[in-house]
Amino acid sequence: MIDTTAVIEIVKSVISTEISSLKAEFKSFILPLENEVKALRQEFLNIREIKKIAKEKCYQYVWVKKCCIMVRRTNSSPVMHITSLTDLKKMV
Repeated sequence: MIDTTAVIEIVKSVISTEISSLKAEFKSFILPLENEVKALRQEFLNIREIKKIAKEKCYQYVWVKKCCIMVRRTNSSPVMHITSLTDLKKMV
């Protein structure tokens, strides 16, 4: 005769070890992603700050198109693409 409680305990222990190994794999996958997100947040350009800087430097237009911040001084001037902090320094 099979002891059902013993079988249930064995199944529970196998499932718990599988779950703990999956948690470890999940953590090893998630931690690098968190580090990348933190790095991206540091490089993130705030549109409000750029609008403020553009206004100080007499740029008339600031907008976002296809995830890129663009500025233009006048209607006839060329469009500048702002993708990093160094691009902000190029604004005259």
